[in-house]
Parts: sequence; C-alpha cells; structure tokens
Amino acid sequence: MLSNKTIEEVKRVVNVKDIIEKYVKIKKSGRRYVCCCPFHHENTPSFFISEDSNFYKCFGCGESGDAITFIEKMENVSFIEAIEIIAKEYNIPIEEEEIYNNVEEERIYKEKKEIKILLHEVVKFFNDNLKNNDVAKNYLENRNIDKKTIYEFNIGYSDGKLYNFLKNNNLNVELAKKIGLLNYNYEEVFRERIMIPICDSRNNILGFGGRIFNNDKSNKKENTPKYINSVDNILFHKNECLFNINLAKEHILNNKKVYLVEGYFDAISLYKIGIKNVVASCGTGFTNNQCKLLKRYTNQITIFYDNDEAGQKATLLAIEKILPYNIMVNVVKIDKFKDPDELINNIEQNKLLNYINEKEFNFIEYLINIFNYNSEKELNRKNIILNNINKLINLITDNIYKSLIIDKFKKITNINVCNIIEKKENNNEYINNKYINDNSKINLIEEYEIEILKFILNLIDQNILNKEIIEFIKKELEDIKFKNNNVKNIINFIIDNFDENNNFNLKYVINNVDENLKSIIINYLCDYKNKISDNWTKTDLFKINKINNDVINEIKKTILRLELNIIKEMIKDLKKNIKESKIEDNIIKTLNLLKNKEIEIAKILKIIIL
Repeated sequence: MLSNKTIEEVKRVVNVKDIIEKYVKIKKSGRRYVCCCPFHHENTPSFFISEDSNFYKCFGCGESGDAITFIEKMENVSFIEAIEIIAKEYNIPIEEEEIYNNVEEERIYKEKKEIKILLHEVVKFFNDNLKNNDVAKNYLENRNIDKKTIYEFNIGYSDGKLYNFLKNNNLNVELAKKIGLLNYNYEEVFRERIMIPICDSRNNILGFGGRIFNNDKSNKKENTPKYINSVDNILFHKNECLFNINLAKEHILNNKKVYLVEGYFDAISLYKIGIKNVVASCGTGFTNNQCKLLKRYTNQITIFYDNDEAGQKATLLAIEKILPYNIMVNVVKIDKFKDPDELINNIEQNKLLNYINEKEFNFIEYLINIFNYNSEKELNRKNIILNNINKLINLITDNIYKSLIIDKFKKITNINVCNIIEKKENNNEYINNKYINDNSKINLIEEYEIEILKFILNLIDQNILNKEIIEFIKKELEDIKFKNNNVKNIINFIIDNFDENNNFNLKYVINNVDENLKSIIINYLCDYKNKISDNWTKTDLFKINKINNDVINEIKKTILRLELNIIKEMIKDLKKNIKESKIEDNIIKTLNLLKNKEIEIAKILKIIIL
C-alpha cells in the first residue's frame, strides 16, 4: 500500500484547479473558477473551484471535495488509486508500505498490481510477435494500417506460444489463466489473432480484443467468432470500458463531441485519418457505464455504427441509453458502405470529413428517416412511429433540450408533438439528498453552532485567524456542550492544530481533517457567503481584513446567542419535568439560576425576554 509520506506529499502539492481543467473547461470568476458540472447536466455553470483552499463544490447537485475526491469520482477509482494517478501527474515518487485496512483490501490491491505488470509484459510479447510475422503484417497493411498506427495503438499478434513465454520469464501462469489469456488446458485463448490492447483513460492496459485474420478456411474452425475479448476480471469490465478513450479524451474535450463506433478497426481508421475524437464500445452494446464515462468529457455523442439492420438496432438502443443523461445525440447515416472502415477506404481523404458531416443528422431526423415517417401513408403505422419517437423524447429530462427536439420534430413533420409528449416532473436523478438540508430539523442551537464554525472558517479563508482568537474561542466554548458533533469535531481540530507559524490555511484543514468531515467543511465554506447571518451583515464582518474589537465582540455575541438558546431549552425541559412530576427544591433552584443567567445574557445582547 502507498506510504503516508507519498499520500501527504500528494496532498501538499496537488492543485484542484489544474486537475479539474484536464476534464472540463473552466473560467475565472473573482477569486474562484466556475464551469458546468461534470457530474450532472446543466447549461448554466454552478460548479465552483477554489484554488486557494483546494476544493470544489457544485450548487446544482451537491457534489464537493478536493482534487483526490474529484479523481475518485471521475475515474471511478479508490482513494489509493486516485493518489497514484495524481502522483504520476506530478512526478512524485511512489513509496509503498505494508499497511492495509483489511485482508480483502490487501488482496485486491496486490492482485490488480500484479495483473498490470503481467499485461505490460504480455503486450511487449505480442508486439514482438507481430514484427516477426509477415502474414499478420500483410493483413494490417491491406487494411491500410501503417507502422505509425501500429505503434500508436500498440497492436500485436498472438502466435500461440504465450505459455512458454510466461514460464520462461517467471510470470504468473495461474493469473494469466484467471484473466482469460490461457484456457483451462493452458492453451492460448487468443491464438493466431491480431491483438488490440484496451486501455483506461490513464493509458493503463486492462485487457485485449483479438481479431481473427487468416482467411484460409482449412485453418479455421467452424463458427469461430471474428472477435473475442478478455473476460471480465478484477481489473477489466467490458461494459465500463471504451476502446481508444486513452488517446481520444483530449480530442473529445477540444472538439466538444465524440464519435461512437462499434468496431476496433472503425475507431483506428477514423483516428488514423485525423478524426481523433472517436471511441468504440469494446464489442458490446453501448452501456450506461460507458455513457457515464463519455459524459465526463462531452455533452454531444455522434453515433457512427454499421449500415445494416443490426447496426440500426444497435443505434436505436444507444440513443435510448444516451438520452436520459440529456446528452445531445447525432447519427451518421452512410448509405453506400457497410461500416466506417469501408467508407474511409473508399473515399478520398480530402473529401471524407465533408462527406461525414453531410451524413450526420440529429437523432430525430435519423428516426424519421429510418422509420419512413413522411412517406408512410397508413395512419396506424404513422401512430406507431409517433409513439416510438414520443417514448424516446420523454427520456430527456432537461426542459431546454427537450424543447429544441420538439421544435425540430415539428419543423420536419408539421406535427405539434407537445400534444402527445408525456410531461414528467420531479425526475432529476442528480439531486443529492445528502446535500439538501432539511432546515426544519435544525434548531436554533445547531444554527448558532454552525454560524460559529462558518465564522472561524471565514477567518481562516481571509488568512487573519490568530492565536489570540483561537484562545478566546477555546475559552468561551469550553463549558458548552454541542448538539452537532461534526461541528464540534471540526472546531476542535482547528483549535488543536492551529499554528500561526506553520502556514495554517484552509488547504491544510481540508487535507488533514477526517474524511467524513471534509465535505461538511466545504459545504459550510461555500455557504457562508450566500447565507450570512443578519447580525454579521450589519457590521460587514465577511469583508474584514484584520482582527479588531468588532470581530472579537461579534464572536462573543454569537457564542452568547448559542448559550442563551441552550439555557432556553434547559428551562423548557425543567418546566416540563415540573408539570409531569412533583415540585422539588433542587429543580426550582436550578430553574431560578438558569432564568437569572438568561436575563444576564439578554441584557448584554440587548434582547427582551418574553
């Protein structure tokens, strides 16, 4: 497992803004940065990034965290894997130590690491095989796959001698069997196939797609599949991977769209001619997980599947998967060619891009075309087509996008589809219930506890918190029992760790506080400028740039308001006890002491007690 030294060094140097802008385009807004949230669909940016404090927060869906959290969520990886990704990005040496939370965590971590090492060596073996096999090289050459492309995609050849290679190099044969490189007889599963590595977005090899190429039928078994893929294992999950995402992701971000194709060679051929924002769905139907992966990089998918009945069905299923994520969907419809690869090899390269653009249609136009709606004369058939299109439009939850699609349909068909669209409200899958606070359940005592914490966080944010204020707060709060344990723990962390000579700032707090408190701090940090106490607004305490008597007095007043509400609750409970049981002298004495204290605090705060 990674050493604490590596983890602490990553936390120290990582910049949340630099990490996030590798995935989305961001803009400067005052001291912070804004962008559209990569975790849910939106047209107006509500995702805020604080470079100074090293955190992000989306006010649309509630997602928040630091650079490590962002990588965990975007790449769907563990905390340790996120640390490794960032360490590589910042060239931080990765040190390991044998410390794990449990035995299972240790097993998974070590097995994943061993698989990565094994695959790295196997890829080199397949690469060398291809260099020495003229038949395989001729096949690729006939498909216009040149040496540069072979190198870029790490293409190789499986010659059936993998077992010997593994044994001779002391590599784990049983692990190779477990991840589907060898069968139960230790024979090579991908024998005599062109080998195409499948990588994740960080260029880690996860598995392979193997393409048969020998057309000599005497050497082929009946019903041999054209392609086979690695079996699912602890590292590789076919329905979560997209072929070429490692090379395409930057081009997808720059072009703000992605071409989605079916086959490996379709993607390779498009990439080779300059259409680099292309991915393939790894020999499986397009899945929700693959859609979520693409949504990290773009809000527009152009489906470019085969031009046959199976391709049309796959296109319809892909549209159905994509629309619930409010991603704009176009379709390239090629009439004369069976697939993108054949198209590329039959049209001059200088005319190719224009041809593809001319054949790209909005999904509504595509559906009307393939269903032959405008030429259909039978009313029942027209209604069936309408209902099918209606079902697809209803998958869209974004009202603006849905309106644009409805207008498009109306222009093409002269039908006001609004009359048949089923209205769906309150169907936003991105609402984060953990973020939506039920303020009715937070009483005044907790409100003042939170207000004190927000005040302290603001002082840290302004870089003006000092030892004097820390000691003052510590003394004033020492006899107060907090209702909200999270608030209490955060304040205690700040008091215990504050050192004005050691660059104590929000980044330090967020990096070092317990993980379960991190998101709470970020929520309060983002909240304090939007929901400032009326008392603080009067004295402009959120615009302060130095500690003065007004600041100290306002902190004291807030603590007194907290204390006053605690006393009121205690008085209420005592009165309830008096009603329900016999009147005892000690209860009466306690009640009188509390009332006197209530009056005393009220006088200081200039509040009238009713």
